[in-house]
Amino acid sequence: ETDIKNGFLNVIKNTGLQGRWQQLGENPTVICDTAHNVHGLKIVKQFPMWFDSFYVSLLSEKYKKNPLGLLFAFCVGLISNVAAFFNGKSSSIIYVIKYS
Repeated sequence: ETDIKNGFLNVIKNTGLQGRWQQLGENPTVICDTAHNVHGLKIVKQFPMWFDSFYVSLLSEKYKKNPLGLLFAFCVGLISNVAAFFNGKSSSIIYVIKYS
């Protein structure tokens, strides 16, 4: 009986499964809701992160130690953003959510 109680008390530690409305971070605040029903979270708005494609490309080129990395990263970020502008699929998105 004690083992079962300890198992339930340590589910996250033992399995890595996150629970309903569990706070994962503070700055920024990150909340995990593993609801599998319509009563969970609802996406209210989405905002593309336009500069993120440049930043990720720059980090990638820095990792590769490309001598023309800054120029190449700018081009890749620009191509990504132009494509996202026309197809509506940004590489990074901020979601505004609310409990429904």
